[in-house]
Amino acid sequence: MKSYILTALCTIASAAIATAQVPSLINYQGRLRDANGNPVTGSKNFAISIYDAATNGTLLYTETIGAVTLDDNGVYSFQFGGTGTSNTLVTETVATTNGTATTFQKVLDNSPVVANSVSVSDGTYTWSQSTGSSNEDQFGVAYSTSLRRVTANYYNGAPAAGRTITTTYRYGTSGITGALASGAEHWMAVSVDGTTQGTRQRVLAVPFASIAQSSLTAETADLALSAPSAELAARQSQEMAEVALFAAEKAKVGISGSSTANSFAEFFSDYNGFYNQVTTNGLFFDSNNPHIARVHTHSIPISPGASSGSSSMETITSNKSLRFIRLKTTSSSGSQYSPGASISGLITYSNGATQPYSLSRSYGHYSQGQSNTDYVKPQLVGVPVQNVTIQGSRTTLLSQMEATIWFNEPRVVEISLPNGFVSNGSSYKILYSYSKIEESGDVSSMIVDDSGAARPINSLSWTEFSGSNSSGYQLKITYTPAATDSQDNQTHPEGVLILKK
Repeated sequence: MKSYILTALCTIASAAIATAQVPSLINYQGRLRDANGNPVTGSKNFAISIYDAATNGTLLYTETIGAVTLDDNGVYSFQFGGTGTSNTLVTETVATTNGTATTFQKVLDNSPVVANSVSVSDGTYTWSQSTGSSNEDQFGVAYSTSLRRVTANYYNGAPAAGRTITTTYRYGTSGITGALASGAEHWMAVSVDGTTQGTRQRVLAVPFASIAQSSLTAETADLALSAPSAELAARQSQEMAEVALFAAEKAKVGISGSSTANSFAEFFSDYNGFYNQVTTNGLFFDSNNPHIARVHTHSIPISPGASSGSSSMETITSNKSLRFIRLKTTSSSGSQYSPGASISGLITYSNGATQPYSLSRSYGHYSQGQSNTDYVKPQLVGVPVQNVTIQGSRTTLLSQMEATIWFNEPRVVEISLPNGFVSNGSSYKILYSYSKIEESGDVSSMIVDDSGAARPINSLSWTEFSGSNSSGYQLKITYTPAATDSQDNQTHPEGVLILKK
């Protein structure tokens, strides 16, 4: 085990991943010296970990950087945040008690589940993998790691009706977004050749800088030496200032839109009606699996008193590429009956090619709480679809049954800008915030006046505005999904910030 003296500067990276996207990686630059203060040269293997506390705490993120080359002064740099794994925290409802049942089951929606992270509570009793039950005589939980299934048991009779049982756990997601959204604090540890260097250092949103102190024997570190050049440091300071401004505006989460003399921010949520605009425009946002697409929902009715139902054949026309067809089901059967559902039809492409499809899902006896999502993907990716036919059948013993067809269509949202914010001769730059973005998709923005005239606004450089100082300006944002979008590639916009100078 070998330790070094390490100094570092951590900033948001400005690498342009794709046109009109915000920086999504984090630059880590520093200088590495040995115990005698001499620069370390050559190649070293780096790795980083992020926790929610300065010591102990919960591991939120890990990433193996791999081999990094150090120059003759021990200076190195790398980027992180894109290929690691976040341990994202989520809470799901297991069931609501009905006054008669004593056993309740739920298959966790997400995977992979982080080991030893599952806990269950009904407001009276609690259980966790690490500490067990708060009352072993009254309440217990069994968790199957292979099935991701939580089974809650009441040992001395059914609980009163109306009690909500929830489960909280962590699961692995790609990228650093989930980690930064979890925990009130973020502390980073850096490893060199498998040895953690010094103590963890706080990662701050403003100015989002992390100073890694000297490890073990050394007591001070010279941060100035970690910047390869004054020009680079100046540019990074500008980037940090913009990130800090975005963070400050985002802190005003309860406000639908906020502005200062030099910025305007809008954060996309149900609170400010952003997603309502999506629904109104015939486009759809799935809160659990966010996509931007046009969605058609196919209904399969059940007559009153009947045990099953079927739909007639329906034809949906489109001139866009197909994203996928999806069947989501959740069983409500707590008996010996087996619920199920199926859909089938034909995809007809604009070039005349056809693709028959079918999806079905059935559940066994006493399958209450089990759920699944099944997909059909297009065989001709990116080719426009002429129409899709669909029909289906289902039983009554499903608490959820949703059949949907998703098309890739451009998404347009217009946001009113504050009076006086847009003025002749001022320059503007726009920043987008995403929890996840498809690199092959495209985002464009324009400032539109009350006559409908539109002027593009850039995300990579300042754009001077030429026009009247009248009110009534709007920001028009257009997102065009990539032709290859599927359920694995999702874009989830969080907000937009316009900077003015």
